[in-house]
Formats: sequence, structure tokens, C-alpha cells
Amino acid sequence: MRSLWIVSLLLVPLAGGCGSPYKLAPVSGKVTIDAEPGANCQVTFEPIGSQANPNPGPQSLGKTDEQGVYTLQTFPDKHNGAVVGKCRVRIIAMSALGPEMDEDYMLRMKLQKKVGRPGGPAKQLPSRYNMKTELTFDVPPKGTDSANFDLSWK
Repeated sequence: MRSLWIVSLLLVPLAGGCGSPYKLAPVSGKVTIDAEPGANCQVTFEPIGSQANPNPGPQSLGKTDEQGVYTLQTFPDKHNGAVVGKCRVRIIAMSALGPEMDEDYMLRMKLQKKVGRPGGPAKQLPSRYNMKTELTFDVPPKGTDSANFDLSWK
């Protein structure tokens, strides 16, 4: 009986140390592009580090549905939410990532070649929303369902 009590005392500190070094909160929202739903976009939240904490946690990803609505999950471990605090946000039109990311785009390109129409690159949002993003979002400790972004093709 005494050995069971000692073992339980040793396990208590281990259980307390199993928490993650960052806090997650649920995040969802809507993307609109020129007042229309931003369907089929990838939304990425990247926690912004500091000198004291250069690696604040994993990025989170979500994909917009036909109404432009998304919900974030961490990548690659797929926990719901995003790291609490200031995040850099990147929004990419999925069809611009390549045909393997968008079957409809691939089918359109095949059809255009068959009927003799030139196929060009997929339309992409301006770089200020993705590669050279100017977008940020401060994830609150309790999370949010209104991480909304109103974008423009121009």
C-alpha cells in the first residue's frame, strides 16, 4: 500500500507537465472577395514569435466552403483552433496552388485544350494577402467565430 502511495506522488508532477507550451482557442470566420463569398481558399494563421518566444506554436489551416466559411485546425497534428495571440494570416485561392489541389480547375483546363481555348494560370489573390501578406489577427483566449476577412481581387 505504501509503495502505491509513493508511485502516485511521483506521477503527479509528470501529469502536470504534459500540457502544451502554447494555448489554443477555437477560430472560425468568413472570407469575402469583392463582397462575394471567397469559396475554395486556404486560410493560414501563423503565430508571430518574439525574441523571448521565437517559436510560439504551430500554424493553423482551414479551407473555405462555398459560402466562404472556414474553421481552423493546427498543422500537422489537427487540433481544433489556433495559437492565442497575434498571428500572420495568409489567404490563397486553392486553384492557384495547382491542378492537384483543385479537380474542377484541372477539368476546365483539359476542356479548354480540347476546344482550342488557351488556358492560362489560375486567378490568384494579390500578394498582400498571401506571399507578402499584410493581414494579421489577434486570436483571443476564448476564441472567436468572427475572424472575417474582406478582400479584393484588385
